[in-house]
Amino acid sequence: MNNDTTPPDNSRTKVRFSGLPSSKKWLSLVQSFLQGMKGQARVEHADVKLQHSSDASPGYTASVHLQVPGPDLKAEHRGATLQEAWQKVCTTVMNRIRERDAKRAASRKRTEPRRALCS
Repeated sequence: MNNDTTPPDNSRTKVRFSGLPSSKKWLSLVQSFLQGMKGQARVEHADVKLQHSSDASPGYTASVHLQVPGPDLKAEHRGATLQEAWQKVCTTVMNRIRERDAKRAASRKRTEPRRALCS
């Protein structure tokens, strides 16, 4: 089963379900995550895939590809449950945003003009 779903309130978000039925609960969780990121990163487009495979162990995979200014953010994780896989993806994305912000802050610090020691 492969379902492509675009949440009604955001045409820039695409959620795909593979091997499991589309779910309003999961659409809501994805939207909540993206809404929570508004202050962290400007997401221009989000492509989310939630998948179940009975052949794989662990059987659930969650992946996200976020188009943001600068290099895109991508994460994919597997878990024994879809919740576990999604939580790992969310944690990875937020950690990468924090790392990116810290790197930018350090870069700005290095490039600030130096003040003269004596006036």
